[in-house]
Amino acid sequence: MGLWGIVLAAALLTPLVGGAQEAPLLGLMNGNQLYNLCISNDAADSAVCLAYVMGAADEFVVADGAVHQSTSPAWACIPRQATAQQLKDTVVGYMSAHPSDRHGRAAAQVAIALAEAYPCTRDQTK
Repeated sequence: MGLWGIVLAAALLTPLVGGAQEAPLLGLMNGNQLYNLCISNDAADSAVCLAYVMGAADEFVVADGAVHQSTSPAWACIPRQATAQQLKDTVVGYMSAHPSDRHGRAAAQVAIALAEAYPCTRDQTK
């Protein structure tokens, strides 16, 4: 992607991030901040939440594959047919049920929520 592509992408994404006033930079979001974005009626906040959940889930899947041997259990086995909205709903449900844990890192909340909702069976980890 050339310089103009990067500038265009930044310009297009700026309105989405602008609505998420509580979201800090550098991935240092805590669970309360993510939860507030996810339950917001603002479309931009909801989009940031969905993007964060999907990005975190993608990263965990990639990192899990790089770290574990083929005989090690995976952290979560998300079904291929699961939608982005389902994953977001799963994370919001977990954070709603565990308000005392939301002060921690948002990425950890996503990982725990998805691991609990989509545990791996022995056959799935092969």
